[in-house]
Amino acid sequence: MKALNILECINSGDNVRAKYNVDFKSNDVYLLYSKHEKKILDDWHFYFNFLPPKLKEEVLRYKLSTDRNNSLMGKLMLYIGYYILTGRRILLNDLLKGTFGKPYVKNSRINFNISHSGNGVICGFSINSLGVDIEKPSSIDIECFEDVFTYEEFEIIKKEGEEKFFNFWTQKEAISKEIGKGLILPFRNIELGVNKAKINNELWHIRGERMDGFYYSIASRVPIKNVKILNIYF
Repeated sequence: MKALNILECINSGDNVRAKYNVDFKSNDVYLLYSKHEKKILDDWHFYFNFLPPKLKEEVLRYKLSTDRNNSLMGKLMLYIGYYILTGRRILLNDLLKGTFGKPYVKNSRINFNISHSGNGVICGFSINSLGVDIEKPSSIDIECFEDVFTYEEFEIIKKEGEEKFFNFWTQKEAISKEIGKGLILPFRNIELGVNKAKINNELWHIRGERMDGFYYSIASRVPIKNVKILNIYF
């Protein structure tokens, strides 16, 4: 996992792109990851002012500070990642949303998806459509989620515990986000396999693991050959 300073990315994305030989292959995913600590809270407005006006508006729609912080971090990951990977800065009218609210960049071949949990944020980029999810494991009542999983999946969760729950949950969430319907899609309809899943015999490919105390998953309708992780730090 390559570690990049956020200011280097913001101010000299072209140099970063050349330094790390960023080049999309058809089955590659670039995943930007950051864990925001006290520093971003101390310098919140400093980082906020790097965003273009439209992204600022979206951050300020959240009333709770936790939600604003996560939204700010997600937007920074998108802004930085898009600049590094394409050499373009996202402009005011570039961001649009699909029928169910899934965002995309107008007239771009690059797809992206954002997720956050606790103080961890990821933003995935690919030529192909993708969904990403990150979850910070916590203490939960597994029995409350029986309807979310197939019988076989829930038996595995009961046997292996909360860690397996979060592993399975991120996979299902990533698939629902790739489709763009979020929680409108019943999670029990998603049947998980090893690095893959099916919905009515339609196949999705999944990559993911535990990283820095979080679980993350990436879902795509095409095989994912390489996941290249860039850790953005402050």
